[in-house]
Amino acid sequence: MLQTKSCFSFPTPPNGRHIFIAVAEVAPGKFLCVNLTTRRKKSDGSCVLKPEDHPKITHESFINFKEAIVISIRKVNSLHRDGRCTWHNPVSDEVLEKIKDGGRKSKRLPKKFKHFMN
Repeated sequence: MLQTKSCFSFPTPPNGRHIFIAVAEVAPGKFLCVNLTTRRKKSDGSCVLKPEDHPKITHESFINFKEAIVISIRKVNSLHRDGRCTWHNPVSDEVLEKIKDGGRKSKRLPKKFKHFMN
């Protein structure tokens, strides 16, 4: 079930699957989620996660705040039923706080989502 700290992956263009983390419930049954992506030269350095932060992280990655999404429990369950979504272990309280702290600092997180980082 989708809730804060949930971690899941599903296909995203253009390069396959990304891991998403639910950081806050924005409305009943709807969650703000951010994704992990490989760190590149011009990546947002506001929140970098390493393999020790979660079992699904295999290399240094960053939270792609620019591509934050709101997704419903219904949508994630539908993706899971269709075999397109995979559930992973939730992130720890410490990692969630690290992500929220990065969201507060990030200039790439859309302003409409900033208050959910508190």
